[in-house]
Amino acid sequence: MSAPTRTVIVGAGFGGIAAARTLRELLPPPHRILVVDWRPEVSLGAGHTWVLTGRKRPEQVSRRLSAITRHGLEFRCAEVVGVDPAKRVLEVAGDKVPADALVLSPGARLTLEPLPGAAGVAHQFYELDSALRLGGALDTFAGGRVVLAIIAPPYKCPAAPHEAALLIHERLAKKPGPDRFSLTLVTPEPQPMPVAGPAVGGAVRELYEQRGITALFGAKPVRVHSPSATPAGSPPSRAVAGELEMADGQKMPFDLLIVIPAHVAPAFLRDSGLLGGNGWIPVERGTLTTAHDRVWAIGDVTHVPLAGGGMLPKAGVFARAEGELVARAIAARVLGSGSGDGEAARFDGKGGCYLEIGRGEAAFAEGDFFADPAPVVTLQPASRTGLAGKERFAKDWARWY
Repeated sequence: MSAPTRTVIVGAGFGGIAAARTLRELLPPPHRILVVDWRPEVSLGAGHTWVLTGRKRPEQVSRRLSAITRHGLEFRCAEVVGVDPAKRVLEVAGDKVPADALVLSPGARLTLEPLPGAAGVAHQFYELDSALRLGGALDTFAGGRVVLAIIAPPYKCPAAPHEAALLIHERLAKKPGPDRFSLTLVTPEPQPMPVAGPAVGGAVRELYEQRGITALFGAKPVRVHSPSATPAGSPPSRAVAGELEMADGQKMPFDLLIVIPAHVAPAFLRDSGLLGGNGWIPVERGTLTTAHDRVWAIGDVTHVPLAGGGMLPKAGVFARAEGELVARAIAARVLGSGSGDGEAARFDGKGGCYLEIGRGEAAFAEGDFFADPAPVVTLQPASRTGLAGKERFAKDWARWY
């Protein structure tokens, strides 16, 4: 048997937990697998809209990470503050942690900085506690103008803003009545889910039109003006009124502002030399390898190139597939089977996600994102079967922890 090794995996989201669990199945116990994450628990992003609409409680879509040790994994809840990819050494809370194989899956960090004035005013739902606060604000919302603004792409799950808009509209329509509120989506993107192509984008536009939701595409928000921001910029717990200023100078009044935060790579990567010019880690798209030996990057932190210069969407389904593939590659190296299936397998860029539209239905978008000259994506019609599929997806996620 090969000498014991230590694989260190940064991040326990979709990609990190898939890499860890798969590798544990492939390697004998003497080989150590350490998972490092700054969070004590993780949540299912696809379940955040359930929390903000009151369909599920936070504990139903979250898991404590300490529980992963029962699978033969080591877990350390600590902030990674630096990494030397050439030596495969992490700096974790003052300690130097060496690795025989290093998998970087820390996800993306959220920030409101590109939208001055948003802190203390804007709600969001990309974090579980924020989704819960937004749900409370919707409970007490007495009517008026709701604006949902995307600060800038890329962001996790291209369908999420549109799913949120549709579900929030449904919730408010049942409460004060459609004549007492309006909902407007604002995004700098040219259409819904641009990477999915015009047919999928057109289908989402039609859903907006059917519900009377206004959608402004190619509109970039640049500043929030509000006289009633929460003190010290703390997250709002209620609706806060103000104006959203656009790049063209237009000011859009709102009574409740919801934003999709900007996404950036974690701070510990800034001086690592791993980040490309667009702020993400470039990887070889078939193997997820970086420029450094035995260092892989997977999930939201990566730039996986597409034909025509595009970028693979940041979505859990891709991160999970990448994690499983990287685990097989590491196992093949450790066990001395470098020419076997683990090394030969390549990530194929295929996957899909659910778009819940309300009325107890969800659509499913599925595609080949490595197709040339452009991704080929189809959107299956919304149905109750589709929503059941999303529920199964959530249960499958929970079983990894």
